[in-house]
Amino acid sequence: MRSSYREFFAQPRVYCALALGAVLMAALGLRLWGIGFGLPYEYHVDEVQYVRQAATMGSQGLEPVWWNNPPFYKYVLLAEYAALLGVGRVMGWYASAADFGAQHMTNAATLYQLARATTAVFGTLTVCVIYWLGRIAYNRAVGLLSATFLGVCFLHVRDSHFAVNDVPAAFFTAVVLLASVRVAQSGQRRWYVLAGVALGLGFATKYSAVLAALPLLVAHLFSPGFRLAKGARALGRLSLAFASAFGAAALASPYFLLTPANVLRDVRALVLQGQYGFGDWQLDAAGGFVYYAKTLAWGIGIGLLLLAGIGVLVGLLHHRPQDIILAVFVLVSYAFWGRQRMYFARFVIPLIPPLLVLAASSVEHMARRLMHTSGKIGAGICVAALALIAQPLSQSLRLGYLWTQTDTRTQAQQWIEQHLPRDTRIAVDWRTHCPPLSCEDQPSVASEYDTLIVGDYGLSEHPLDWYRKRGFNYLIATSYIYRIPLADPEEDASRRDFYTSLDRELTLAQSFWPNASQTEPPFIWDEIYGPSIGLWQRERPGPVIKIYSVTP
Repeated sequence: MRSSYREFFAQPRVYCALALGAVLMAALGLRLWGIGFGLPYEYHVDEVQYVRQAATMGSQGLEPVWWNNPPFYKYVLLAEYAALLGVGRVMGWYASAADFGAQHMTNAATLYQLARATTAVFGTLTVCVIYWLGRIAYNRAVGLLSATFLGVCFLHVRDSHFAVNDVPAAFFTAVVLLASVRVAQSGQRRWYVLAGVALGLGFATKYSAVLAALPLLVAHLFSPGFRLAKGARALGRLSLAFASAFGAAALASPYFLLTPANVLRDVRALVLQGQYGFGDWQLDAAGGFVYYAKTLAWGIGIGLLLLAGIGVLVGLLHHRPQDIILAVFVLVSYAFWGRQRMYFARFVIPLIPPLLVLAASSVEHMARRLMHTSGKIGAGICVAALALIAQPLSQSLRLGYLWTQTDTRTQAQQWIEQHLPRDTRIAVDWRTHCPPLSCEDQPSVASEYDTLIVGDYGLSEHPLDWYRKRGFNYLIATSYIYRIPLADPEEDASRRDFYTSLDRELTLAQSFWPNASQTEPPFIWDEIYGPSIGLWQRERPGPVIKIYSVTP
């Protein structure tokens, strides 16, 4: 019995399955930890369009209100909300569909948690997919390393907490890459179909997933069928892949066919926005290529980024199909996003799985070159893996802790309700970046105030006398707005002077800081979505909030 037991666990497949299971459990745990951050308030500016629109589709129709992102992820959430309604009716939680809507209109915390958990599951499934990608492209060790790297990857963990479409789209992109490698290896029709279906579902989730069509084309050129076929026969299976993509996209988003004009209009608007940037904001003066290099450095870790770069170069030099398939997707996607003027860390999330597979391949290759026995190779890989995951794992753990702490905006909202009368006139920078007092649809707000959301570039849109003449009692400034520079130097200087004048000309009634030292944490644009680079200078999430009393 003991001998059989030892032999069972000594098998590489069993060991690998147990290790992969542990990695997946850890990955899911990191993605679920702190998933209720901010709730019941809506602090992530993009989650609203997914959660609330999905919840209203059941009664108002399936056509999306906004086509800036395709609707498949919203349909997934709608199906989950319908299941929640069904279970709730049986359990007595909801008397009717109208009761369901009424309860979640004022407090949508349950809907947000369900949607965020869905994203977390997509993120964890991506970890599983790149295990298989690393395994079939290279070997079992590379697969397990790839899964480990993605499982703890900070940017992927962070954005797997959000009820938005980026991580689900990256899942489908990873499946396309997996199927593309198998296309190059075997040329079998089923892999063309799988690649096409994943491509179509990815496009129905996020338009930029269409970039995954390129590695499929490259894989087709390497496939045995292409090398043996001539003329039209060489395109037959590739046509099957794109037909599958078209069918999957149409099924996942029928309005691609029903209202194509709306889709084309909004896609064109996205393209133009990418060319001209985000208004007058200066998201990063260095440009897109530098911005995304910095994003990957803090998003996956400096060591892994360097090894991934080595993997790309070595792969291109060796001309192995699997290397080229992954490298082409990474390089073309990076070039595409680097040329844009809209900079968001989430745009490079689809690049992370192939980058980490290439990094894992580099680690495994170096271990084999440096070590000469299997035992030493395994030990070397383990030591290297532990060193490489130290940065992203510590970041992910810190993030989970931070998201279990009370947000500064919630602290400010509680203080305002306790200290300011209901007839107080308040002007705030922005809706989601300030205390949740501004709108009637904000949940769990005990007191409604006469509130002005200035928007645009914040309170600096008007001079101080403008607020005085209109009888505002308080101004609320948030670092998530006043720390974003403007592209025009003169306008930016004037804006900074305005915010400086608040301390000089008004009375600071109260302030709320993300740390006890009351110092501004490091800031980049992506901090408005969640902690990014200032993890260790924070003790809680949220911006610096300053509440100023306006004296007549």
